[in-house]
Amino acid sequence: MKKETNKNKKINLILSFLFSCICFFSFIDIASAAGPYDLSGYAWSENIGWINFGESNIIGKNLSFDGTGDFVAVSHSSSLTNLRVFTFSFWMYVDSFTGDWVSLFSKMDSSGSVASRTFASFLNINGSVYACSSDAEGQQCATTAAGTIETGKWYHYSAVIDRNSGVINLYINGELSATNTVRTTDAISNESPIYIGSHGTSYSILDGYFDNVSFWNVARNQTQIQNNMWTELNGNETGLVGYWDFNEESGSVANDKTSNNNDGVVTGATWNDIGYGVSIGSDNIFTGYAWSENIGWISFNPADLTGCPSGTCNAQLVGDKIVGWARQLNLADGWIKLGPNIIESIDYGAYLSNNDILGYAWSDNFGWLSFSCENQGSCGTVQYGVSIEGNVSTSNYVTNINYCNHLSTPTVNTGLTVSFAWDYTGDSSQKSYTIQVSTNSSFTSPFEVTANTASTSYILNLEGSGWNGEQLNWGSVYYWRVMVESEAGDISNWSSAQTINISRTHASPLVVFSNSRQIILEGRIITFIPESGEIISQTYDASTPSYLWTFTGGDPETSTDSSVEVTFEESETYPVLLRVTDDSGYYCEREEDVNAKIFNPIWRIISPY
Repeated sequence: MKKETNKNKKINLILSFLFSCICFFSFIDIASAAGPYDLSGYAWSENIGWINFGESNIIGKNLSFDGTGDFVAVSHSSSLTNLRVFTFSFWMYVDSFTGDWVSLFSKMDSSGSVASRTFASFLNINGSVYACSSDAEGQQCATTAAGTIETGKWYHYSAVIDRNSGVINLYINGELSATNTVRTTDAISNESPIYIGSHGTSYSILDGYFDNVSFWNVARNQTQIQNNMWTELNGNETGLVGYWDFNEESGSVANDKTSNNNDGVVTGATWNDIGYGVSIGSDNIFTGYAWSENIGWISFNPADLTGCPSGTCNAQLVGDKIVGWARQLNLADGWIKLGPNIIESIDYGAYLSNNDILGYAWSDNFGWLSFSCENQGSCGTVQYGVSIEGNVSTSNYVTNINYCNHLSTPTVNTGLTVSFAWDYTGDSSQKSYTIQVSTNSSFTSPFEVTANTASTSYILNLEGSGWNGEQLNWGSVYYWRVMVESEAGDISNWSSAQTINISRTHASPLVVFSNSRQIILEGRIITFIPESGEIISQTYDASTPSYLWTFTGGDPETSTDSSVEVTFEESETYPVLLRVTDDSGYYCEREEDVNAKIFNPIWRIISPY
């Protein structure tokens, strides 16, 4: 596992966590949420900086093996020839068990025979892990219990083969999981490569991932293993003779980060982006890891939370409150209490409000951890927060701006209408939506409207809101976002900020027209004028309007005069179009159909008497 090296931005926040300055929260009474959810975003600590909760945030790379011929081969070298003491450590993830025996890490000849094994480690289909080493008398191994390794989980594995002390120790996630004796004679010597992930023999090949593989010529103890398992190595640690972090973007070489140049040749395996996040399961129990560049991994996994200082150990959602603990894994006492955190009868612990996590966690080592900029009222200055990604979502956002809707309602400035649309995805139909519009992408002091409807579109109506003078200003940029709720009660995250770019600097022309006859007869002259009743076509930049008439099927077919005399020679329906343009080049158009009829004389019978 690796931290993301490009997230080293340091924002100069001055956040006071003194009790006298902590905001008093009015807890929102919402129905108990139900997972599964993934968390996203960042929390903040004045002492340790940003804490990344998002699985979608790429932390680094690892190497993916698909179970069909993938491996890394590290050629034999003088730095890899110690025959008495070996420690090899790595992270692994198993997608599926591909056979009875999977070769994980080995130095043995191409036959894979017991007699050639300087050292070797295997994964058995029953979930146990073996580490073995042979001398002239044969092989000796240590084996973990069946079920130690399960599919779909990351494990840190270390095998220590110490022929000076005569012991083999296997550590899973930093805990001693198996031990056995080994003879104090030298191991078998061979010049075969070290293989990671496969050996090219009859053994099966890993279907899963490897990361942060290290090889040592010293016997590492449990404390040393635990201190390094959650952090990247520098490459110059005492006894480290090979270190492959698999952070390469591409290519067929896994670079050795030590000075020994024990680079590996990658065959078949592919580079894979990785990210580790925190999730809430259907049982409302938290699992996963958050990441801090300064203190490393923070675990929410129940297995890491046993023996917590007090109360409920598992991090879990109870109603709208988040209770229990998380744990920083580099420290034995790296406990972080999520809630309740009660001071003078007030609970300052974390809680869920709609899709956002608000409130604080507390650590005796790190102090207060804030889950949202709302806690300090710093949103808009620095935007951060942790939220949940529910069972409903929105996508494909459309912003429609029309400058020529002078006779429509609602408008948000002269002739200006703005509408929004989105696609909805959920296990049940959409029940409602909430729209926010803001002058900034942080959505401080936004206009907000909620509608109980399954409609996935909205025409912006600021009338009566008092927000921004109840209009959108010309030549300005605004932002909008949407959050939806399903009939099942699930609430989506806020969508990303979508822009409303009002590019025109003044209103576009108003266009109306009428003609001189109620009944249009073929072959008769009709006069068209750019006004209708008391409404007159006009511009809004104090310029003289320019007109362009189009009379399809008429005579003339076009004209730039203000008023135009036109004839239509046949009985038919004809479209008439008027475009009005101002000196800035802004124009609007209006099109209406006219019906020309046959001229029939009006007659009646008149009595001669």
